[in-house]
Amino acid sequence: PNPLQSIVPSIIAAVGGTVRGLQKGLPAAADAALTSGAARSAVAWFADRALLSGYFLSVEHLDLPKWAAFLAAGGYADRGGWGKIVEAARPLVAAGSLSAEQAESLVASLHRADVYDKALFTGLASILRAKFTEASTEGLCDAIVAFADNGHFDQALFDDAADGIAYCNHYLAPTKVPVPTLAAVLAAYAKYGVDRADLFVCLTRAIDEDRLRPLSDEH
Repeated sequence: PNPLQSIVPSIIAAVGGTVRGLQKGLPAAADAALTSGAARSAVAWFADRALLSGYFLSVEHLDLPKWAAFLAAGGYADRGGWGKIVEAARPLVAAGSLSAEQAESLVASLHRADVYDKALFTGLASILRAKFTEASTEGLCDAIVAFADNGHFDQALFDDAADGIAYCNHYLAPTKVPVPTLAAVLAAYAKYGVDRADLFVCLTRAIDEDRLRPLSDEH
């Protein structure tokens, strides 16, 4: 049995019961209660004293995409802790053993935590390119924004992500993506001069007046 199982339930209760987020391992599924100061303190204590300490289980044996999503959603900011996650993820990424869902989740979590490692992102791009037909529209959009925000351009990734969004998912899938994210994806393709009219049509038809109304002027 996983020794973490004996202490995780109390931590989950302390930070707002994010069971759904932990099960899916996706930042979008994390509970809003994680944003409170008390919750962030609890997450940081758990990460440093238990999860990443190696006392219960070595970091490389953790479900890294899932726990990275949890920590990012909880506002965990320790550079040393994230460094352990990056190092533990390297062999998994190099082996290409992550699923498309895990790869897109890990990219989004690292970006949310303001963590960037060029070599790791290059490896994650390779996984997303190889498995773009299995990736979600939401995940690919988040990944493109993460790569663009870090100035990490991969022509093949941008093309494969466009194919994945435009042809491999339901045509209504972009309506589940927040409008600011859709705008950031369009900006990323414009930034690097990647002309994919098929993707642009797919994304822009998900934007309508009702969805634009709550946005601030900066968007």
